[in-house]
Amino acid sequence: MVGIKKEKIAGYILIAAPLIGYWVYWTRHPSYWFNGDPAAFYLIDSLSVFIGKTYTYVDHPGTPIHLIGSLILAVTRPFFQDINSFIQFFITKPVVFFIMAHAFLLVTCLLTAGYFFNTAYSSLKNFRFIGAITLPLAYFVFHPQSFHSLTLWSHNSLNYPFGTLWLLWLYNELRKETKLSRNFLLLSGATVGILATVHIYFFTWVAGGILTIFIYTIRISRSYKNGISAILIFLLGTIAGIISMLIPVYKELPRFAAWLIEISTHTGMYGMGETGVFSLEIIAIAVRFWWASIPLTMVMLITSIFTVIWLVRQARKIASTIPSSVQAMVVGLLFQIALLLILFTKAAVKLRYTLTLAAVVPVLLLVVINLFEFVNLKRAKWTGVVHAAILISMAITLPQEINLALEKSYYEEEVEAAKTQVVSMLAEELDAPKDEVKVVFAYGTPLKCANMLIASDYTGHLKNEVSAMCPNQYGIYDTKIKLNPAQPLVDIRDIEWDLVVWPGNGSDLPKYLKSVNAVNIPLSWRVQRLQWYYVHSGAIKQK
Repeated sequence: MVGIKKEKIAGYILIAAPLIGYWVYWTRHPSYWFNGDPAAFYLIDSLSVFIGKTYTYVDHPGTPIHLIGSLILAVTRPFFQDINSFIQFFITKPVVFFIMAHAFLLVTCLLTAGYFFNTAYSSLKNFRFIGAITLPLAYFVFHPQSFHSLTLWSHNSLNYPFGTLWLLWLYNELRKETKLSRNFLLLSGATVGILATVHIYFFTWVAGGILTIFIYTIRISRSYKNGISAILIFLLGTIAGIISMLIPVYKELPRFAAWLIEISTHTGMYGMGETGVFSLEIIAIAVRFWWASIPLTMVMLITSIFTVIWLVRQARKIASTIPSSVQAMVVGLLFQIALLLILFTKAAVKLRYTLTLAAVVPVLLLVVINLFEFVNLKRAKWTGVVHAAILISMAITLPQEINLALEKSYYEEEVEAAKTQVVSMLAEELDAPKDEVKVVFAYGTPLKCANMLIASDYTGHLKNEVSAMCPNQYGIYDTKIKLNPAQPLVDIRDIEWDLVVWPGNGSDLPKYLKSVNAVNIPLSWRVQRLQWYYVHSGAIKQK
């Protein structure tokens, strides 16, 4: 018993080390504004409730992110004398909030990894210790943005700490091979209902959960009636969870519903295409993209599918009855993954959305290995290859992610320094104070003001406070994507600007700039990324 306890402690340390190591390194070399969308949007919305406003950034709708953010902010409220100083502090120092939010993500990911370790340790027969270490870490090697999700305040960052955790919770309940209690069905349903309001892909947890619970219940009770009764109780909890998360955004539900209908009934990214749901062309693009961007996830998924097929045939040959928990979980997970792949084709080349798939596949791997060990324990020793592959991948991935974090940190520092230099030189050209130079930031500019301005403009909250922090500066949303803002967004044509910062995001903004005779700043200014900066042709003195 003492040996097992020490082994578990060692396991917890080993799975926590890479997560904590990356988080600490990133925090010392941050790039907060590389992905200001959606982090700044959620910050502005979460902060606005303290001045009596309601959440308006409801594209997902993401209500749990809003509420968690507001709760984190509420913890700090007693440290401020009044609401104005509280608001002013977090508007001018948003990084303080992000550090707390990222700490929340780290802690929840560590708790999920620890729970995953316990689940794997108690269910595996071969390679128990090594398997219990590798499977919780699989998420962080299956996707190129998984480590980054530890340091990005986004709805996409909850896939592992809550999505994977819920699947493990369900599996552990099923492993008891007893009737599921009414309390569990209601509570798990409510939990997954809350998750479903984080983003649309979490609805696959609802669908997969329904199928899993139904199959498990009819296997245990030998009654379809009991199976239907169980999923009805589960659905009751789910509906309660969803409603609880829609109440805080009830004012925005008509706008959210219209947005959801728009993107659901049109093809392309965010419903930008023609009327329809899917197109064969997009499906082909999606498959190629997945193979190129998440190859390890796809290999593990396909291997798992063919392994399940082979194991079912083997079980029939030896007249072995697969445990209800394993059978139900495998079918439910495969159904959930199929739904995810279908949904992904609506946003085929958005890599961050496939984090949901990376959060599901490790649980599928655990269940498939459990199935393999049940059907043929001797042959299951080959699963050591899977564990070894994950460990090797971690050894390769972690240094790469740390190096990427450093590159992004330098990138933001370069942009900040260049912007400051350009404004100073342009102010000299215009013979005006630097804070009177009117600067327009295009979408994707990795600077604090750029992201905070766009966020306040999109949500309609705290615009005066953000503008005071960034005088004579404007953020514009110049992408071709159809948006769902709470109010009309500012257009560059309505701004008397001196300087435009366009980071090459693929928009049509340069066409407009060319039409008004804008030019890039002179080479003689020797500014990094000088191709980003545009001024009116008459703004620079001719020498």
